[in-house]
Amino acid sequence: MPWDLHSIVPAPTPEIVDKFESYESKSKFNLKSLIRPLLESEEAHLRIMRFMDEYFEYGYAAYVFKDKHHRRYRPGWLIEDAESFISRIVKKDRYVLKELLTSSEFNVRGAFNTKSAPKWFQDETNGHLFYHAIYNLEKEDLGKDPEWRDFQKKRAGILTHPAWLLAFSDNTRNHAIQRGRWIQTKLLGGVIPDTPVEVDARFSEDPALTLREKMLVVRKEECWRCHQRMDPLGLPFEQYNLWGMHRTTELDRPVDTTGELNGEAVGDPIEMLHRLADSKHVHQVFLRHVFRFFSGRNETLGDAKTPA
Repeated sequence: MPWDLHSIVPAPTPEIVDKFESYESKSKFNLKSLIRPLLESEEAHLRIMRFMDEYFEYGYAAYVFKDKHHRRYRPGWLIEDAESFISRIVKKDRYVLKELLTSSEFNVRGAFNTKSAPKWFQDETNGHLFYHAIYNLEKEDLGKDPEWRDFQKKRAGILTHPAWLLAFSDNTRNHAIQRGRWIQTKLLGGVIPDTPVEVDARFSEDPALTLREKMLVVRKEECWRCHQRMDPLGLPFEQYNLWGMHRTTELDRPVDTTGELNGEAVGDPIEMLHRLADSKHVHQVFLRHVFRFFSGRNETLGDAKTPA
């Protein structure tokens, strides 16, 4: 997707400007009929997709290096899947944010023809690639063509999409703190200060400890003041490993997917995302980000009625 989509979107025509300047009706229906043709254009869709890319940040999956399986790792494919997921919801234009946070239908590629591929690519069995394994799909599950699949009870929304999960991970582990920070700032409208320069932000490298156990070090009072607003939001995503695969165990133990939202316990990320999607406050915060992107500035008191 082009980085500078603003440069290819034409400015409003004089006729459109005249219509808006002369608009006096207080009818929402009349206003919608004036705006709808603009939103249904391909140029508008490209700009909306540019916003979604910047807002959800799933594109950063392309910059996350994975030492293990690095030749089989295809983040670009997963990013394209995420774009298909978002584009479909935007075009349907029904409860967009709620669907973005809770839909369990993801677009997945079919089996690949590996006969003429390099030897390392052929090693993958009968068109079933590591790409498919990230979606927890077995060889027997695959058809020849891309299709929409329902991952109900295992995934819900873009924040459980492998592309987003990979974007908030590194070479060896998940970034539960960064995932929680994203939710706190992008959905709940909170502000998290940067890590103080004097803080040693390293975790234990003990392979016998889960990430949740390694993160107990931030329970110190001077750390927990900020981490209590991030960690309980990010740790439920431990339901997925560092590749974005759904899992039920970690280190041969049942994986702990519990967390906390607004002081109330949540059992897993799907429960949390449904609660976030039903929150009026979350919708208001999202609209604030939309306003800032398309107006190119922060909101002021004079804009109070605009994003309402």
